[in-house]
Amino acid sequence: MPDRTICGPLCLRSHHSLLVGTASVDALLDRAVEAGFTAVTLADENNLYGAVPFWRRASARGLRAVLGAQVVAGVVRVGCLVQNRRGYENLCRILTARHLADDFNGDFDVVETVAACAEGLFLLAPDAAVLTRLAVALEDRRCLFAALHRPARSQTAEAALLAAAARHGVEAVAADDIYMVSEADRGLARLVAAMRTHTVVERLDEASVPPRCAFPTATDTEAAYHDLPGALATRSALACACTFSLDLGRHVFPHLPLPGDETPLSHLYKICHRGLRRRYRPITAAALERLTHELRVIDDLGFPDYFVIVGDIVRFARQNDIPVVGRGSGAGSLVAYVLGITNVDPLEHRLAFERFLHRRRRDLPDLDVDLCWRGRDAVIEHVFRTYGRDHVAMICTHNTFGLRSAFREAARAYGVPPGLVDRVSRRIPRAGDATLRDILRPHLPVDADPFRALLPLAQRLVGAPRHLGIHPGGIVIGDRPLNHYAPLERATKGIVVTQYEMHAVEAVGLVKIDLLGNRALSEVRETVVWVREAGGDVDLDALPDHDEKTGDLLAAGRTLGCFQLESPGMRNLLKQLGTRTVEDCIAALALIRPGPAGAGMKEAFIRRARGLEPPDFRHPALETVLGKTHGIMLYEEDVLYVAEAVAGMSLEEGDLLRRAIKDAAGDSERMRSLGNRFVRRAVLNDVEADRAAQVWEALRQFGGYAFNKAHAAGYGVLAYQTAYLKAHHTAAFMAAVLNNHAGMYARSVHLAEARRLGIEVLPPCVNRSEEHYTVEAPDVNRVNRVHRAVRVGLGQIRLLTGRTRSALIQARLKRPFAGVGDLLGRVPMARREAEALILSGALDFTGVPRSRLMWRLATLRDRLGTAAGRDLFQGEFTTLPAPDIPEYDDRDRMDHEMQSLDLTVESHPMTLLRPGLAGERHLVSSRTFETMRPGRYASVAGLRIAQRRAPTRDGKTMAFLTLEDEWGVVEVTLFPAVYRRERRKLHGPGPFLATGTLEEHHGARTLNARKVEGLEMP
Repeated sequence: MPDRTICGPLCLRSHHSLLVGTASVDALLDRAVEAGFTAVTLADENNLYGAVPFWRRASARGLRAVLGAQVVAGVVRVGCLVQNRRGYENLCRILTARHLADDFNGDFDVVETVAACAEGLFLLAPDAAVLTRLAVALEDRRCLFAALHRPARSQTAEAALLAAAARHGVEAVAADDIYMVSEADRGLARLVAAMRTHTVVERLDEASVPPRCAFPTATDTEAAYHDLPGALATRSALACACTFSLDLGRHVFPHLPLPGDETPLSHLYKICHRGLRRRYRPITAAALERLTHELRVIDDLGFPDYFVIVGDIVRFARQNDIPVVGRGSGAGSLVAYVLGITNVDPLEHRLAFERFLHRRRRDLPDLDVDLCWRGRDAVIEHVFRTYGRDHVAMICTHNTFGLRSAFREAARAYGVPPGLVDRVSRRIPRAGDATLRDILRPHLPVDADPFRALLPLAQRLVGAPRHLGIHPGGIVIGDRPLNHYAPLERATKGIVVTQYEMHAVEAVGLVKIDLLGNRALSEVRETVVWVREAGGDVDLDALPDHDEKTGDLLAAGRTLGCFQLESPGMRNLLKQLGTRTVEDCIAALALIRPGPAGAGMKEAFIRRARGLEPPDFRHPALETVLGKTHGIMLYEEDVLYVAEAVAGMSLEEGDLLRRAIKDAAGDSERMRSLGNRFVRRAVLNDVEADRAAQVWEALRQFGGYAFNKAHAAGYGVLAYQTAYLKAHHTAAFMAAVLNNHAGMYARSVHLAEARRLGIEVLPPCVNRSEEHYTVEAPDVNRVNRVHRAVRVGLGQIRLLTGRTRSALIQARLKRPFAGVGDLLGRVPMARREAEALILSGALDFTGVPRSRLMWRLATLRDRLGTAAGRDLFQGEFTTLPAPDIPEYDDRDRMDHEMQSLDLTVESHPMTLLRPGLAGERHLVSSRTFETMRPGRYASVAGLRIAQRRAPTRDGKTMAFLTLEDEWGVVEVTLFPAVYRRERRKLHGPGPFLATGTLEEHHGARTLNARKVEGLEMP
């Protein structure tokens, strides 16, 4: 290597040294170029978080990149530089051992661990004691160097280090500890030190802030080591000797144990054809041809292992009755369909495999898998067992400071009172282009201390890494122990994660598989279980696509609780489209995205679907391609098929064109070039130039907004299944929704929906309720019987502890509770728990009014003392006389249920308010609202169950409210002027009274509000 290589500091830290370093990788690399260095080393503390971006960006700047790390435990520190592949693997092992060791038991020793894994590394000892220990422990001392730092923190310590180096025959190297770009960053260094040590800046121990640790120039470095020129020469020599290069872009597949002498391809072929026979009866020529084509492409790209692995994970889930569905572009693959990874027939829905994978696309196929959230852990455990715990880990996320968190932490470090920090931080958006100073100017004296100092520093924290998180579903599997490829550490909850986030994980070749929890799958599974327990059956893979009850539910927008279909905007869209089928659901999921709406696609699609305007195919060849979308290129797959039909392109070329259109957005010259090429290809395909130009204009306009149909189809099928179950098995479905609650509405909303659908809602009961909501046959003695009922679970009772719930359920297994005294005698509990049981209705089975039970409980408490948790005895409670206390009225019962359950059981809160609204001249109910003539002036009253703000094109803000009364919901629109005037009234759930004009747009009704006022409960 030429002698002109000039290496920068060897102990260079970025802000990936969490709350230690202050500069980004880019800032350090820019400084290295500016300072005259041709090689640069990144050596963050105990991690390689920034290794991949550092490597890529250093190479882009023409710098020689050297990877390393500072391995630190307590006061002991050793610098490690990677020479070769073996050294990289050893550094990953060292860092993994550092993070997975039990530090409290002293299991990790820096010197012992580094010495045992020294092959392929250069070791930098910063003090005499560490150097001496390493010199004794190492078999070959040629990898060991005395790490000098100038200016030295202590001349005595430097002299001792040089003496120890001479004594053991170890060379000295100019290493230099660098934590920041320039001395101007010292204020930021003091701030992060205060945050790291949990103190305030004014009381900071200055020893925790490194002295003079800015990035020097090459000239400054030469001057600093004028007395030790050999130390500088050694530094450049080490950089030249570090020849390791990150091998980015390759793929590392784990080895799944296969039967006999099978290869991954032969096994994939076998299980795919087995799945083909199961999915297609009889097998069609089109399916066989498509499968053969896909398997050839998968083999050519070297991906059979990947499909076998994901197929095995899905097979395990299905065999263990864990619902699973593949999502994303993988739904366009027939291989994925026959393996059971997806539930969407790509032939039926005309999904292009080339949108997912083709020979000119080299990135790893993306097969994301959604699992029932209750069974997801079992699937992940299967992966660990199959491949070995040292071969599997979850993927981390690098959580960064946002505007709000940067202000909060900086303000605390500057001693701003916590109450003020909380109050002010609520006014800060979580992200945005405005600076903290501008955002907070109306609320703080930004030019006064301490804000004058802290706000610019807090602004510099934005975007810097703060801590590791856990990717919501990403799991990585290696063919060898993962610490050959990346360091591992424990994230929160003790879960082992890679130090590399998902992009870096993929860059070093590891296979990432997303195993995400999906509560809708749990809802579907639970519903089917209850249906079967009741003697019914439902085959989700064979639901009728034109089912009348499901179509009626969809077209009316009665889809609260249905996966992907319950938002106010989506319910309106379902009405506007007259949605009835799976294909309609798929279209709705694509149309609801911001892109189609902003590009005019949504309005045009609705008008054409309703027959208000004819479709425009622009060329006869496109009538077949775009027939189902009324001539609109709604899906990304449409771009591929249009390019094939008009320009004679292969689907592979069509996908490349789709990507190019997306990438060229905003680049008029590049877009013009793409258009010219498309028109030329079309002309060669016997299409008139002007027609081709029209088609290109449509491609250009809609190609950037089109949505992946494969993804929409995967979720559209699941959405239709939930709608079918709600229409046909209402009680079971609503109970499942309540148990797996994850939507945008509170449980009280779903209970109100159940009541509206004729389902009886039963209060919790100590003899009947389980932990969760259950479906049961209603009491045959009740006059207004319904076909099924939903019972509130004991877990809904807020103050009832898990221990008491478990004890209660176990006790009643021996025999049901005969009464309240029996219950209190057998299940010890605190008074507040007993009160919660009474007020929630869980003791109504006794026939004693709740008010009397509460009186008895209070009286008994006075007799037995005041200690919480005292046992209450059967005899004394039962025989205690009670005065003739009237039962609670409806208002009190509802209040008590809200306090104990966060919901009301038997009726909607608006029933209390309804009598007091009799004088409202224009008042209508949600039921009446649906039958009124558009343009009428009306008022609606209800609880706010949803609200969304949205910007207008001129930068103003409007809002959409969803108000719920006893009979349904009404959507309310507040345009900017009204919202600006009324927004201060919109606190809490209400109730609210909105007054305005009824408007109808393609069958969807809304109230255009002129005013909104809060109402008081009687």
